[in-house]
Amino acid sequence: MSKLEKITAYIQNAKIDDEQLKKICYCFAYDMTASATAQKLDLSRQTINSYYKMMREFLVEVQDTTNHIHFQKIYCKDPFTLKYISIGSGIVYYLEKNGIFYILDETNKKLDKLYNLLNRQIKDTLISTKKANTAKILYHSHEKEYFIATYLYTTNELGEFVTQRLKKFRGLNKNNNRLHIKESIIRYRHNEEFLFKSLCSIFK
Repeated sequence: MSKLEKITAYIQNAKIDDEQLKKICYCFAYDMTASATAQKLDLSRQTINSYYKMMREFLVEVQDTTNHIHFQKIYCKDPFTLKYISIGSGIVYYLEKNGIFYILDETNKKLDKLYNLLNRQIKDTLISTKKANTAKILYHSHEKEYFIATYLYTTNELGEFVTQRLKKFRGLNKNNNRLHIKESIIRYRHNEEFLFKSLCSIFK
């Protein structure tokens, strides 16, 4: 059973009824905090946090699968940009191409050469200078290597959205930062109605 199937099965086998679950989905889709949702639905915060985590993981797993397929097709063919988001003392790097965002994960062995370039050259340049916050990357198919086409300064609306959104949550576990960033990216790309319908589709 895949991770996505496990998450779906967990939600489908919930101990509370579908109507209550849909209300939780609605609150989650409209980005209400767990505390506010617990109070609104007269449920414990622990219960809401549990379902919120499953719903967050469900959306992220679906999005990760889609993005992975997309970037497998383009990262060796077309130029793309590499940017970063600062969350507290941590930094998360991501790729952007045609409105699709892909959080870099060092477990992806197919991108080892890109990580080498990031660690060897790009990180220090982006972090140490205020004149650049983006690297444009090219892949040379003959030499099978990534190259920096240029550095540039661009607006980072995604980064601003994620940073601003996460400010309203207190006491986020640093180990879950990446998951919350991925959720924020989904919220950046999709409206509340889309998220609600996506989550409700689990019960059909």
